[in-house]
Order: sequence, then structure tokens, then C-alpha cells
Amino acid sequence: MTAGALIIADHQTNGKGRYGNGWSALPGKNILMSWVIKPMCAKNKWPLVTIPVAIALKHGISKLLPQADIQLKWPNDILINQKKCVGILANAEIKHKYIVIGIGINVNEPPS
Repeated sequence: MTAGALIIADHQTNGKGRYGNGWSALPGKNILMSWVIKPMCAKNKWPLVTIPVAIALKHGISKLLPQADIQLKWPNDILINQKKCVGILANAEIKHKYIVIGIGINVNEPPS
């Protein structure tokens, strides 16, 4: 893995969610990406890495949807009008000193 790499996918068939739960996404329904970072902070701070990512995503979504009620749901979700629309999951690779941050944004899923 190269720090700074951003991998974008059209669909996901064998993803992993929080607590190891299975996760999938149909083609053309979501924005899916994994971002590789090499943190400059102590390893005990690594679990906090999703917070600035969530704040940045919330800010960007707020600019696109200024009338929507956008909330952060601790620790790794963003709700738009009380519906989960974004999930963020970070996986640390301690040996190689990097973190992969997975981000899924629902953009074409019907509301449920």
C-alpha cells in the first residue's frame, strides 16, 4: 500500500462493516472508496482518525444539501434527515504503520 492512495469502486461484494458485519453495495448505487494514510500521531490516537474524516464529509455534504439536517452519529456514520447515508470504517495495519479508511456514501439507494 502507498500512503495517500485513494481506491474508488463502483460496487462491493464482500465488504466488512462495524464489528465484522458483512456489507455489500450494488453497482451504480453508492460512492465507495478506501483511502490509505500514514498517521503522524501516536498509535493510541489512531482510533480517532474517523472523526476528522466524518467532519470533513459532513461539511462537504452540507454545502451540497444546505437545507438538509445532517448529523454525525458517533463514531462513524453520517445521517441525512435522520437516515444513515454515510459509513466510515478505519482498519489499522500496525506492522506497516498505515490506516485504510473505508468510506461508503449512499447516493442512489431508495430511502428506507
